[in-house]
Amino acid sequence: MVTKEQIKGWNEAAINGTMPDEENPIFAFGMTSTKLLVKFLSGELDATTMMRHELRNRGLNDQGIYIGFNQKEGA
Repeated sequence: MVTKEQIKGWNEAAINGTMPDEENPIFAFGMTSTKLLVKFLSGELDATTMMRHELRNRGLNDQGIYIGFNQKEGA
């Protein structure tokens, strides 16, 4: 669970430039449409499944390790 203190820290990191924007969680959904955000919150779309799909599209496993593009989970 994300705490208010964590969000405050990420905001400060954004202001101070101490964390790259692409790694700062407060920016993770900035370009996501409202319709998609609502679908994720309602459970119509599963965020974990979609994140796993994106990692596979990058040739990565669930730990972010490159496994290539034609391998199955766990390979």
